[in-house]
Amino acid sequence: MARAAKEREIILEVIGPGIMITLYGVRVEGDKWRFLLDKDEGTMADFLLEEDADLLPKLRTKSEYVDTWDKALALLDRYPWTWFVPKEVHPEFRDLIWSAVQAREPKQAEGRKRHAYEEWKRFLGLDPAWCRTKQAN
Repeated sequence: MARAAKEREIILEVIGPGIMITLYGVRVEGDKWRFLLDKDEGTMADFLLEEDADLLPKLRTKSEYVDTWDKALALLDRYPWTWFVPKEVHPEFRDLIWSAVQAREPKQAEGRKRHAYEEWKRFLGLDPAWCRTKQAN
């Protein structure tokens, strides 16, 4: 009897200008995971000229699977992912993702970086004032 393929789960999904980055995970056993990064810049296809049609496959790329969280972060770090809008975070990875955001976007940052830091706090439910407001609505 053939074993069913393990399903990919979204670990992190972020959206930036013209790009969506999704880090998928596959649970391989117990608490061990393998990770794959999917980068989709398909919205940029509308801006390509006909003679640039050979670039279309490059707008959607997937990495090879990696087997550690540090390697998964290295895949993400090819892009300024902490500046992008978080769309989905796997509950089991919330704390790891928050630690990674903090390491990349210091709390004392100013301007756009400060805004990104605060947006991540709100999205992950780490801003008590915002959470109270959200619950009241």
